[in-house]
Amino acid sequence: MDCDNDRNDNPPQIESNQDTLSELFTNLNIHKAKSSDFSADFELNQLNLPNEDLIKCAISLIQAEDSTSHIKAAHIIRNLTCKETDPPFQQIMSSWIIPHLIQLIPNYDETFALEIAWILSNLASGNEICIQYVLSIRSIELFNWLIKKAGIRLFTQIMWAIGNIAAESARYRNLILNEIDMKTVVGYLNGLDESQISFTLVWSVSNLIKIQPIPHDHEIKPFIPFITRALLYSEDTETLMNALWSLWYLTNENSSPKYFPDPLIIKIISLINSPEVCLAFPSLKVFGNYCVTDANINLLINSGILMSLYQIIYETQLKCLKKEIYWILYNLFVESDEIIEEALKCGFFELMRLTLENESLVVKKEGIYALCNAASACNPLQSKRILDLGIGEILIEELGKDEETDEFILHAMTDYIEDEYRLDIIHIDNYLGKLNTVKRQVDEELYEKLISKLEMIRINALITNYVN
Repeated sequence: MDCDNDRNDNPPQIESNQDTLSELFTNLNIHKAKSSDFSADFELNQLNLPNEDLIKCAISLIQAEDSTSHIKAAHIIRNLTCKETDPPFQQIMSSWIIPHLIQLIPNYDETFALEIAWILSNLASGNEICIQYVLSIRSIELFNWLIKKAGIRLFTQIMWAIGNIAAESARYRNLILNEIDMKTVVGYLNGLDESQISFTLVWSVSNLIKIQPIPHDHEIKPFIPFITRALLYSEDTETLMNALWSLWYLTNENSSPKYFPDPLIIKIISLINSPEVCLAFPSLKVFGNYCVTDANINLLINSGILMSLYQIIYETQLKCLKKEIYWILYNLFVESDEIIEEALKCGFFELMRLTLENESLVVKKEGIYALCNAASACNPLQSKRILDLGIGEILIEELGKDEETDEFILHAMTDYIEDEYRLDIIHIDNYLGKLNTVKRQVDEELYEKLISKLEMIRINALITNYVN
Protein backbone atom coordinates (compact mmCIF):
# COMPACT_ATOMS: atom_id res chain seq x y z
CA MET A 1 0.00 0.00 0.00
CA ASP A 2 1.02 3.62 -0.43
CA CYS A 3 2.31 5.31 2.69
CA ASP A 4 -0.13 7.52 4.52
CA ASN A 5 1.05 11.10 4.22
CA ASP A 6 -0.79 12.35 7.29
CA ARG A 7 1.43 12.09 10.35
CA ASN A 8 -1.49 13.19 12.54
CA ASP A 9 -3.75 10.28 11.63
CA ASN A 10 -4.51 8.11 14.62
CA PRO A 11 -3.24 4.53 14.48
CA PRO A 12 -5.79 1.99 13.21
CA GLN A 13 -8.36 1.11 15.83
CA ILE A 14 -8.42 -2.61 16.57
CA GLU A 15 -11.44 -4.23 18.12
CA SER A 16 -11.10 -7.48 20.03
CA ASN A 17 -13.13 -9.50 22.51
CA GLN A 18 -10.11 -11.58 23.54
CA ASP A 19 -8.98 -11.53 27.17
CA THR A 20 -5.74 -9.69 27.72
CA LEU A 21 -2.76 -11.96 27.35
CA SER A 22 -1.21 -10.62 30.53
CA GLU A 23 -4.00 -12.35 32.45
CA LEU A 24 -3.30 -15.61 30.64
CA PHE A 25 0.45 -15.40 31.25
CA THR A 26 0.46 -14.86 35.01
CA ASN A 27 0.35 -17.37 37.83
CA LEU A 28 0.41 -20.43 35.56
CA ASN A 29 1.94 -23.76 36.40
CA ILE A 30 4.11 -23.93 33.31
CA HIS A 31 5.03 -27.25 31.76
CA LYS A 32 8.06 -27.08 29.49
CA ALA A 33 7.96 -29.17 26.32
CA LYS A 34 11.38 -30.07 24.94
CA SER A 35 12.42 -28.56 21.63
CA SER A 36 13.01 -32.09 20.41
CA ASP A 37 9.24 -32.59 20.42
CA PHE A 38 9.25 -30.65 17.15
CA SER A 39 11.26 -33.36 15.45
CA ALA A 40 8.41 -35.86 15.78
CA ASP A 41 7.86 -37.66 12.51
CA PHE A 42 4.52 -36.03 11.85
CA GLU A 43 4.45 -35.36 8.14
CA LEU A 44 0.72 -35.08 7.52
CA ASN A 45 1.14 -31.46 6.51
CA GLN A 46 3.60 -32.54 3.82
CA LEU A 47 1.03 -34.75 2.13
CA ASN A 48 -0.84 -33.55 -0.90
CA LEU A 49 -4.01 -32.77 1.07
CA PRO A 50 -6.33 -29.80 0.54
CA ASN A 51 -5.66 -26.82 2.78
CA GLU A 52 -9.10 -27.15 4.34
CA ASP A 53 -8.41 -30.75 5.44
CA LEU A 54 -5.06 -29.78 6.95
CA ILE A 55 -6.65 -26.94 8.91
CA LYS A 56 -9.36 -29.31 10.19
CA CYS A 57 -6.66 -31.74 11.23
CA ALA A 58 -4.83 -28.99 13.13
CA ILE A 59 -8.06 -27.99 14.90
CA SER A 60 -8.61 -31.58 15.98
CA LEU A 61 -5.06 -31.84 17.27
CA ILE A 62 -5.27 -28.65 19.27
CA GLN A 63 -8.35 -29.99 21.07
CA ALA A 64 -6.28 -32.90 22.41
CA GLU A 65 -4.62 -32.59 25.78
CA ASP A 66 -1.13 -33.84 24.98
CA SER A 67 1.78 -31.63 24.03
CA THR A 68 2.72 -33.62 20.94
CA SER A 69 -0.68 -32.93 19.35
CA HIS A 70 -0.42 -29.20 20.10
CA ILE A 71 3.05 -29.05 18.60
CA LYS A 72 1.89 -30.87 15.49
CA ALA A 73 -1.04 -28.47 15.11
CA ALA A 74 1.31 -25.45 15.27
CA HIS A 75 3.62 -27.09 12.75
CA ILE A 76 0.78 -27.68 10.28
CA ILE A 77 -0.43 -24.07 10.44
CA ARG A 78 3.07 -22.67 10.18
CA ASN A 79 3.79 -24.75 7.08
CA LEU A 80 0.53 -23.62 5.50
CA THR A 81 1.43 -19.96 6.01
CA CYS A 82 4.85 -20.64 4.47
CA LYS A 83 3.39 -21.71 1.13
CA GLU A 84 4.96 -19.63 -1.63
CA THR A 85 1.85 -19.77 -3.81
CA ASP A 86 -1.58 -18.85 -2.47
CA PRO A 87 -1.08 -19.50 1.24
CA PRO A 88 -4.54 -20.05 2.81
CA PHE A 89 -4.41 -16.98 5.05
CA GLN A 90 -8.15 -16.35 4.92
CA GLN A 91 -9.05 -19.95 5.78
CA ILE A 92 -6.62 -19.97 8.70
CA MET A 93 -7.95 -16.66 10.02
CA SER A 94 -11.56 -17.85 9.67
CA SER A 95 -10.81 -21.00 11.67
CA TRP A 96 -9.64 -18.95 14.70
CA ILE A 97 -7.09 -21.61 15.50
CA ILE A 98 -4.29 -19.08 16.06
CA PRO A 99 -5.75 -17.54 19.26
CA HIS A 100 -5.94 -21.06 20.69
CA LEU A 101 -2.31 -21.67 19.79
CA ILE A 102 -1.35 -18.38 21.42
CA GLN A 103 -3.03 -19.39 24.67
CA LEU A 104 -0.85 -22.51 24.76
CA ILE A 105 2.44 -20.59 24.56
CA PRO A 106 2.99 -20.36 28.34
CA ASN A 107 2.78 -24.16 28.60
CA TYR A 108 5.76 -24.83 26.35
CA ASP A 109 9.31 -23.77 25.76
CA GLU A 110 10.48 -21.10 23.39
CA THR A 111 10.42 -23.29 20.30
CA PHE A 112 6.65 -23.43 20.43
CA ALA A 113 6.50 -19.63 20.70
CA LEU A 114 8.84 -19.45 17.71
CA GLU A 115 6.34 -21.43 15.63
CA ILE A 116 3.54 -19.03 16.60
CA ALA A 117 5.66 -15.94 15.93
CA TRP A 118 6.55 -17.44 12.56
CA ILE A 119 2.86 -17.88 11.75
CA LEU A 120 2.10 -14.29 12.76
CA SER A 121 5.00 -12.85 10.75
CA ASN A 122 3.84 -14.75 7.67
CA LEU A 123 0.27 -13.51 8.11
CA ALA A 124 1.60 -9.96 8.53
CA SER A 125 3.25 -10.28 5.12
CA GLY A 126 -0.24 -10.41 3.59
CA ASN A 127 -2.66 -7.57 2.89
CA GLU A 128 -4.17 -5.10 5.31
CA ILE A 129 -6.96 -7.52 6.25
CA CYS A 130 -4.30 -9.96 7.43
CA ILE A 131 -2.54 -7.25 9.43
CA GLN A 132 -5.82 -6.19 11.03
CA TYR A 133 -6.39 -9.79 12.04
CA VAL A 134 -2.89 -10.13 13.51
CA LEU A 135 -3.44 -6.99 15.56
CA SER A 136 -6.96 -8.00 16.63
CA ILE A 137 -5.71 -11.15 18.39
CA ARG A 138 -3.47 -9.11 20.69
CA SER A 139 -0.22 -9.89 18.89
CA ILE A 140 1.38 -6.63 20.02
CA GLU A 141 0.83 -7.59 23.65
CA LEU A 142 2.15 -11.07 22.91
CA PHE A 143 5.30 -9.66 21.29
CA ASN A 144 5.96 -7.34 24.21
CA TRP A 145 5.64 -10.25 26.63
CA LEU A 146 7.87 -12.57 24.60
CA ILE A 147 10.60 -10.02 23.79
CA LYS A 148 11.50 -9.64 27.45
CA LYS A 149 12.81 -13.20 27.64
CA ALA A 150 13.27 -14.25 24.00
CA GLY A 151 16.34 -15.96 22.62
CA ILE A 152 17.85 -14.63 19.41
CA ARG A 153 15.79 -16.85 17.06
CA LEU A 154 12.47 -15.89 18.66
CA PHE A 155 13.46 -12.23 18.90
CA THR A 156 14.41 -12.19 15.22
CA GLN A 157 11.09 -13.77 14.25
CA ILE A 158 9.16 -11.21 16.28
CA MET A 159 11.13 -8.40 14.64
CA TRP A 160 10.25 -9.90 11.26
CA ALA A 161 6.57 -9.67 12.15
CA ILE A 162 7.04 -6.11 13.41
CA GLY A 163 8.82 -5.19 10.17
CA ASN A 164 6.02 -6.67 8.07
CA ILE A 165 3.36 -4.71 9.96
CA ALA A 166 5.35 -1.47 9.77
CA ALA A 167 5.87 -1.92 6.02
CA GLU A 168 2.13 -1.73 5.31
CA SER A 169 1.89 2.04 5.79
CA ALA A 170 3.01 4.96 7.95
CA ARG A 171 -0.08 4.49 10.14
CA TYR A 172 0.87 0.93 11.00
CA ARG A 173 4.50 1.91 11.42
CA ASN A 174 3.42 4.57 13.90
CA LEU A 175 1.28 2.02 15.74
CA ILE A 176 4.31 -0.26 16.09
CA LEU A 177 6.49 2.60 17.37
CA ASN A 178 3.82 3.58 19.87
CA GLU A 179 2.72 0.15 21.11
CA ILE A 180 5.80 -2.08 20.97
CA ASP A 181 8.17 -1.81 23.93
CA MET A 182 10.89 -0.08 21.94
CA LYS A 183 13.12 0.47 24.96
CA THR A 184 13.41 -3.31 25.36
CA VAL A 185 13.82 -3.80 21.59
CA VAL A 186 16.64 -1.24 21.36
CA GLY A 187 18.33 -2.70 24.43
CA TYR A 188 18.19 -6.17 22.90
CA LEU A 189 19.58 -4.95 19.56
CA ASN A 190 22.44 -3.08 21.18
CA GLY A 191 23.34 -6.11 23.30
CA LEU A 192 23.78 -8.45 20.34
CA ASP A 193 27.16 -9.81 19.33
CA GLU A 194 28.35 -8.76 15.89
CA SER A 195 27.71 -12.30 14.64
CA GLN A 196 24.04 -12.04 15.65
CA ILE A 197 23.30 -8.95 13.55
CA SER A 198 21.24 -10.43 10.73
CA PHE A 199 19.60 -9.20 7.56
CA THR A 200 16.14 -9.76 9.09
CA LEU A 201 16.88 -7.51 12.07
CA VAL A 202 18.36 -4.72 9.96
CA TRP A 203 15.52 -4.97 7.43
CA SER A 204 12.92 -4.78 10.21
CA VAL A 205 14.55 -1.73 11.77
CA SER A 206 14.84 -0.09 8.35
CA ASN A 207 11.06 -0.41 7.92
CA LEU A 208 10.60 1.55 11.14
CA ILE A 209 12.79 4.35 9.75
CA LYS A 210 12.25 4.65 6.01
CA ILE A 211 8.46 4.63 5.62
CA GLN A 212 7.43 8.18 4.71
CA PRO A 213 6.87 10.47 6.50
CA ILE A 214 9.98 9.82 8.58
CA PRO A 215 9.18 9.37 12.31
CA HIS A 216 10.11 11.98 14.87
CA ASP A 217 13.71 12.25 16.00
CA HIS A 218 13.20 10.73 19.43
CA GLU A 219 11.54 7.67 17.90
CA ILE A 220 14.35 6.65 15.57
CA LYS A 221 17.57 8.05 17.04
CA PRO A 222 17.87 5.10 19.46
CA PHE A 223 18.37 2.79 16.44
CA ILE A 224 21.48 4.62 15.18
CA PRO A 225 24.02 2.57 17.21
CA PHE A 226 22.55 -0.69 15.91
CA ILE A 227 22.51 0.49 12.29
CA THR A 228 26.10 1.72 12.70
CA ARG A 229 27.24 -1.65 14.06
CA ALA A 230 25.48 -3.46 11.21
CA LEU A 231 27.44 -1.38 8.70
CA LEU A 232 30.74 -1.86 10.49
CA TYR A 233 30.59 -5.59 11.01
CA SER A 234 28.32 -7.15 8.41
CA GLU A 235 29.61 -8.46 5.09
CA ASP A 236 26.20 -9.55 3.78
CA THR A 237 25.08 -7.49 0.78
CA GLU A 238 21.39 -7.23 1.68
CA THR A 239 22.16 -6.41 5.32
CA LEU A 240 24.56 -3.66 4.28
CA MET A 241 22.12 -2.32 1.70
CA ASN A 242 19.30 -1.97 4.25
CA ALA A 243 21.65 -0.44 6.82
CA LEU A 244 22.88 2.12 4.28
CA TRP A 245 19.39 3.16 3.25
CA SER A 246 18.37 3.44 6.91
CA LEU A 247 21.36 5.66 7.58
CA TRP A 248 20.56 7.76 4.54
CA TYR A 249 17.00 8.37 5.72
CA LEU A 250 18.36 9.30 9.13
CA THR A 251 20.93 11.75 7.75
CA ASN A 252 18.50 13.09 5.15
CA GLU A 253 16.08 14.08 7.89
CA ASN A 254 18.73 15.58 10.17
CA SER A 255 18.18 12.83 12.73
CA SER A 256 21.77 11.66 12.54
CA PRO A 257 24.36 11.66 15.31
CA LYS A 258 26.54 14.71 15.79
CA TYR A 259 29.36 12.99 13.94
CA PHE A 260 30.26 9.73 12.23
CA PRO A 261 33.15 7.87 13.83
CA ASP A 262 36.17 7.50 11.56
CA PRO A 263 35.79 3.70 11.17
CA LEU A 264 32.25 4.18 9.88
CA ILE A 265 33.36 6.78 7.32
CA ILE A 266 36.12 4.43 6.16
CA LYS A 267 33.62 1.57 5.83
CA ILE A 268 31.25 3.76 3.79
CA ILE A 269 34.13 4.76 1.51
CA SER A 270 34.98 1.08 1.00
CA LEU A 271 31.36 0.41 0.03
CA ILE A 272 31.46 3.30 -2.46
CA ASN A 273 34.11 1.24 -4.24
CA SER A 274 31.87 -1.83 -4.31
CA PRO A 275 31.18 -3.27 -7.78
CA GLU A 276 27.60 -3.83 -6.62
CA VAL A 277 25.51 -0.78 -7.48
CA CYS A 278 23.01 -1.67 -4.74
CA LEU A 279 25.80 -0.85 -2.25
CA ALA A 280 27.71 1.86 -4.11
CA PHE A 281 24.63 4.03 -4.74
CA PRO A 282 23.30 4.33 -1.14
CA SER A 283 26.90 4.65 0.10
CA LEU A 284 27.36 7.70 -2.12
CA LYS A 285 24.10 9.19 -0.85
CA VAL A 286 25.07 8.70 2.80
CA PHE A 287 28.55 10.06 2.17
CA GLY A 288 27.20 13.15 0.42
CA ASN A 289 24.72 13.82 3.19
CA TYR A 290 26.88 13.55 6.22
CA CYS A 291 30.50 12.47 5.86
CA VAL A 292 31.65 15.72 4.25
CA THR A 293 32.45 18.13 7.09
CA ASP A 294 35.41 20.37 7.86
CA ALA A 295 36.26 18.08 10.79
CA ASN A 296 36.81 15.18 8.38
CA ILE A 297 39.00 16.91 5.78
CA ASN A 298 42.26 15.17 6.67
CA LEU A 299 40.58 11.78 6.86
CA LEU A 300 38.91 12.34 3.50
CA ILE A 301 42.15 13.44 1.84
CA ASN A 302 44.08 10.46 3.23
CA SER A 303 41.32 8.00 2.40
CA GLY A 304 41.77 8.41 -1.35
CA ILE A 305 38.05 9.12 -1.79
CA LEU A 306 38.65 11.58 -4.65
CA MET A 307 40.51 8.99 -6.70
CA SER A 308 37.70 6.50 -6.02
CA LEU A 309 35.11 9.01 -7.23
CA TYR A 310 37.29 9.79 -10.26
CA GLN A 311 37.39 6.10 -11.20
CA ILE A 312 33.61 5.76 -10.98
CA ILE A 313 32.97 8.86 -13.10
CA TYR A 314 35.50 7.63 -15.64
CA GLU A 315 34.11 4.09 -15.88
CA THR A 316 30.38 4.16 -15.17
CA GLN A 317 27.52 4.96 -17.51
CA LEU A 318 24.98 5.14 -14.68
CA LYS A 319 23.49 8.61 -14.28
CA CYS A 320 22.45 7.92 -10.69
CA LEU A 321 26.07 7.34 -9.61
CA LYS A 322 27.42 10.34 -11.52
CA LYS A 323 24.77 12.64 -10.09
CA GLU A 324 25.59 11.57 -6.51
CA ILE A 325 29.32 11.99 -7.10
CA TYR A 326 28.91 15.54 -8.35
CA TRP A 327 26.70 16.24 -5.33
CA ILE A 328 29.55 14.99 -3.12
CA LEU A 329 32.02 17.19 -4.98
CA TYR A 330 29.68 20.14 -4.49
CA ASN A 331 29.94 19.55 -0.73
CA LEU A 332 33.63 18.70 -0.76
CA PHE A 333 34.84 21.67 -2.80
CA VAL A 334 33.33 24.25 -0.49
CA GLU A 335 35.21 22.91 2.54
CA SER A 336 38.84 23.82 1.90
CA ASP A 337 41.51 24.52 -0.70
CA GLU A 338 43.19 21.27 0.42
CA ILE A 339 40.39 19.30 -1.19
CA ILE A 340 40.66 21.49 -4.30
CA GLU A 341 44.37 20.70 -4.43
CA GLU A 342 43.73 16.97 -4.22
CA ALA A 343 41.13 17.23 -6.98
CA LEU A 344 43.63 19.07 -9.18
CA LYS A 345 46.32 16.49 -8.50
CA CYS A 346 44.16 13.53 -9.44
CA GLY A 347 42.87 15.24 -12.59
CA PHE A 348 39.26 15.67 -11.55
CA PHE A 349 38.85 19.09 -13.16
CA GLU A 350 40.21 17.82 -16.49
CA LEU A 351 37.81 14.88 -16.30
CA MET A 352 34.87 17.18 -15.63
CA ARG A 353 35.86 19.40 -18.55
CA LEU A 354 35.98 16.38 -20.86
CA THR A 355 32.81 14.65 -19.68
CA LEU A 356 30.30 17.30 -18.55
CA GLU A 357 29.53 18.53 -22.07
CA ASN A 358 27.98 15.18 -23.01
CA GLU A 359 26.21 14.44 -19.74
CA SER A 360 22.45 14.48 -19.26
CA LEU A 361 20.95 17.72 -17.99
CA VAL A 362 20.46 16.48 -14.42
CA VAL A 363 24.05 15.22 -14.16
CA LYS A 364 25.54 18.30 -15.86
CA LYS A 365 23.65 20.56 -13.47
CA GLU A 366 25.21 18.91 -10.41
CA GLY A 367 28.63 19.14 -12.05
CA ILE A 368 28.17 22.86 -12.74
CA TYR A 369 27.22 23.43 -9.09
CA ALA A 370 30.37 21.58 -7.99
CA LEU A 371 32.59 23.72 -10.22
CA CYS A 372 30.90 26.85 -8.94
CA ASN A 373 31.45 25.85 -5.31
CA ALA A 374 35.14 25.27 -5.99
CA ALA A 375 35.45 28.98 -6.81
CA SER A 376 34.60 29.98 -3.25
CA ALA A 377 37.28 27.80 -1.63
CA CYS A 378 40.24 27.82 -4.02
CA ASN A 379 43.20 30.13 -3.61
CA PRO A 380 44.38 32.48 -6.43
CA LEU A 381 46.94 30.02 -7.79
CA GLN A 382 44.33 27.27 -7.88
CA SER A 383 41.93 29.62 -9.66
CA LYS A 384 44.54 30.17 -12.35
CA ARG A 385 45.13 26.43 -12.76
CA ILE A 386 41.40 25.69 -12.93
CA LEU A 387 40.69 28.40 -15.49
CA ASP A 388 43.72 27.39 -17.55
CA LEU A 389 42.09 23.96 -17.86
CA GLY A 390 39.14 25.59 -19.64
CA ILE A 391 36.66 25.39 -16.77
CA GLY A 392 35.73 29.05 -17.25
CA GLU A 393 34.62 28.35 -20.83
CA ILE A 394 32.46 25.45 -19.64
CA LEU A 395 30.74 27.64 -17.07
CA ILE A 396 30.24 30.63 -19.37
CA GLU A 397 28.88 28.32 -22.08
CA GLU A 398 26.12 27.22 -19.71
CA LEU A 399 24.89 30.76 -19.09
CA GLY A 400 21.39 31.44 -20.35
CA LYS A 401 20.36 27.77 -20.38
CA ASP A 402 18.99 27.50 -16.85
CA GLU A 403 17.95 30.37 -14.59
CA GLU A 404 18.75 28.31 -11.51
CA THR A 405 22.40 27.83 -12.46
CA ASP A 406 22.97 31.27 -14.00
CA GLU A 407 23.32 33.00 -10.63
CA PHE A 408 25.77 30.36 -9.40
CA ILE A 409 27.88 30.69 -12.54
CA LEU A 410 28.05 34.50 -12.40
CA HIS A 411 29.07 34.39 -8.73
CA ALA A 412 31.61 31.65 -9.42
CA MET A 413 33.24 33.42 -12.35
CA THR A 414 33.53 36.58 -10.30
CA ASP A 415 35.23 34.57 -7.54
CA TYR A 416 37.55 32.80 -9.96
CA ILE A 417 38.92 36.07 -11.34
CA GLU A 418 39.29 37.83 -7.96
CA ASP A 419 42.68 38.79 -6.53
CA GLU A 420 43.59 40.51 -9.80
CA TYR A 421 44.19 37.20 -11.48
CA ARG A 422 45.71 37.99 -14.88
CA LEU A 423 43.71 36.17 -17.51
CA ASP A 424 45.18 36.16 -20.96
CA ILE A 425 43.42 38.18 -23.65
CA ILE A 426 42.03 35.09 -25.40
CA HIS A 427 40.26 33.92 -22.25
CA ILE A 428 38.90 37.38 -21.54
CA ASP A 429 37.59 37.89 -25.07
CA ASN A 430 35.95 34.45 -25.03
CA TYR A 431 34.19 35.27 -21.76
CA LEU A 432 33.06 38.72 -22.87
CA GLY A 433 31.80 37.40 -26.20
CA LYS A 434 29.62 34.76 -24.54
CA LEU A 435 28.40 37.16 -21.84
CA ASN A 436 27.20 39.63 -24.47
CA THR A 437 24.91 36.96 -25.93
CA VAL A 438 23.13 36.28 -22.62
CA LYS A 439 22.89 39.83 -21.25
CA ARG A 440 19.09 39.88 -21.23
CA GLN A 441 18.76 36.40 -19.79
CA VAL A 442 20.69 36.71 -16.55
CA ASP A 443 20.65 38.81 -13.39
CA GLU A 444 21.62 42.35 -14.42
CA GLU A 445 23.52 43.30 -11.26
CA LEU A 446 25.63 40.12 -11.21
CA TYR A 447 26.18 40.42 -14.96
CA GLU A 448 27.44 44.00 -14.73
CA LYS A 449 29.74 43.13 -11.83
CA LEU A 450 31.40 40.33 -13.80
CA ILE A 451 31.62 42.39 -17.00
CA SER A 452 33.26 45.28 -15.13
CA LYS A 453 35.78 42.94 -13.55
CA LEU A 454 36.63 41.32 -16.87
CA GLU A 455 37.00 44.63 -18.66
CA MET A 456 39.29 45.94 -15.94
CA ILE A 457 41.44 42.80 -16.18
CA ARG A 458 41.45 43.14 -19.97
CA ILE A 459 42.74 46.69 -19.75
CA ASN A 460 45.47 45.61 -17.31
CA ALA A 461 46.40 42.74 -19.61
CA LEU A 462 46.66 45.07 -22.62
CA ILE A 463 48.82 47.50 -20.66
CA THR A 464 51.06 44.66 -19.46
CA ASN A 465 51.44 43.32 -22.99
CA TYR A 466 52.21 46.80 -24.32
CA VAL A 467 54.83 47.45 -21.65
CA ASN A 468 56.45 44.09 -22.26
